[in-house]
Amino acid sequence: MKKSVIFSLCMLLLVFSIPHLLGYTTLENYAPCNTVANHDCVGQNAAIKEVAEGNIIAEDSQLYENKNINISPISLLNPILYAPFFLLIPLIGPNLAIILAKTFFITINFILLFMLGNMIFRNERFSILFSIAMVTQMIYKDLVLMIFYLISLISAPLSENLLGLIGRNLSNITIHSPLIFERVTRPNLTFILLMISSILLIKLLNTREHTLKTKALIGLTWSSLFYSYFYNFVVFFITVAFLATFYLVKERQIAYNLIQTTFFATLFSIPFWLNYLNFKNSNFYVDYMTRVAVEQGHFIRILGDYIPWAIILTTFLIFSKNFKKEWVYFVTAFTLAGIAGLNLQIITGFNPEPDHFSRLVVFGIEFIFLSLIYLIATKADSKIPKTLHKYINSKTIFTTIIIFLLITSAAWQLKYFENKKDILTIPNEEQEIYNWFKENVDETSVIMTDSLVINKNIPLYSTHDVYLGGGSGFTIGKISELVDRSFTTFAILGYSEEEFENELINELHTTDLSKDELILRAHEIEDKGILNHIFYGRLTEREPGIIINGYIDRDHTFSQEEINNHVIKYKQIKNNPTINYKLDYIVSERSPTETNQLHFDLSYISN
Repeated sequence: MKKSVIFSLCMLLLVFSIPHLLGYTTLENYAPCNTVANHDCVGQNAAIKEVAEGNIIAEDSQLYENKNINISPISLLNPILYAPFFLLIPLIGPNLAIILAKTFFITINFILLFMLGNMIFRNERFSILFSIAMVTQMIYKDLVLMIFYLISLISAPLSENLLGLIGRNLSNITIHSPLIFERVTRPNLTFILLMISSILLIKLLNTREHTLKTKALIGLTWSSLFYSYFYNFVVFFITVAFLATFYLVKERQIAYNLIQTTFFATLFSIPFWLNYLNFKNSNFYVDYMTRVAVEQGHFIRILGDYIPWAIILTTFLIFSKNFKKEWVYFVTAFTLAGIAGLNLQIITGFNPEPDHFSRLVVFGIEFIFLSLIYLIATKADSKIPKTLHKYINSKTIFTTIIIFLLITSAAWQLKYFENKKDILTIPNEEQEIYNWFKENVDETSVIMTDSLVINKNIPLYSTHDVYLGGGSGFTIGKISELVDRSFTTFAILGYSEEEFENELINELHTTDLSKDELILRAHEIEDKGILNHIFYGRLTEREPGIIINGYIDRDHTFSQEEINNHVIKYKQIKNNPTINYKLDYIVSERSPTETNQLHFDLSYISN
């Protein structure tokens, strides 16, 4: 690999390291994966930690009773690929283990994208641009945001005036998350498998003759998408279906190759389907799916994004003769497959968290966008006067764009850290709790706490299970069980009926915040809701568009009827709380309340 490629990779990794370098040098107990900063991160990594601790199938990372049931509600492959990094936790701790894994996966993605770019465009400098643009995601929507942000650094009034034309004020731009490839599993790890599968697919389109062994090996690689990420395998195999249908008319041998390889992929995916059927037939499935954001109904999804997508795709097809035909076929099919995924409900009548499909459409749009940049720059080469060509040519244009993308990405990371630094740490008193449990308590112990933050952090930052599973976390506990555990917890810790009702009334406390503030603090606010598990147990909104419009637009308040019903039930439990599940320790600012019916033969730790 040439020095320019290695240097570009180092610059890219430096950009991704900005929050961590600042965090470790300026903050105490820096913890970018704590649940207040990123609830998805702590949940996903707690599940992966289960595999690192010896459970091949990542089952329930929160509740002791749901261990060793050989059912995984999450991806089977991701934890296995990720777990080796977690073996380093005893040496470097969970935060550094996660950062190391992220860095490794970003490196692999950069290399794969460079290989793909070189395979299609045969231009090293552009292949570097191609890789950096895809990994930073700074070539489409995010780039527009950052341009306005950089303008605001020079002249805030100018930025405000420009943005006033579209009714927004981003001079103090709201960035509530880091670059998307900071997410170690999705898309960082899952994109690796998608890119390997895509490269092999393009090679299949490029060659008519393949041995059965080659098709089987490619099918084995494709099957990894089943085990990795539901949305990747749906979009990828719709892509293959589109291509196979097209080639049945154009070149049947290639269509047969695609069909045979898909057969092998399906064959190798049998364990995935067995796990799914096992889960679907379990007592957990219905309740678990109730907590998953699923839109129901047969309807066509209408999005404003269709217009720019259609314009970009049409432009690409108009100039398609300038690109390799396999690339044109693949990118077109992939983009349309993502849009088909967004409208999966037309056929199935339901669509789980369809916003994930839109992210894959954006990958396709970015492939097209970059292809058009390549075409414009290379075509301009012959038009540039010879006197200027030494200084202005496609190579210098690509280099300039690379530098600009790295600068905007670095600015994004800096702005993210500036906005979120107050919640990227774990308070000393909280960290002491995790340390004490790791050093003094058996790993099989179960901990009760009324702090949702501690409740979610314990599975990752300690080595124990929790009594009160969170409905939005990686537990497969039934809703009735989670509600029973929560009511029992509040009763044991002496919550009065008035306090309990007040928690219901103030659930998530979102009504007093502006929209921009709500977006900025979305995860933090969510984790402040002490009855979060009950809230997620009542996610019955299933109307079209509820997910795409964003969960922050939902009504987070309980109705008076719901409040009354919960309070009546709490009154019944409060006077006679019963511990129905394993419990060894309690962590709370409150002292447990002993009753005649319940004697606490366990340790109590105040935080």
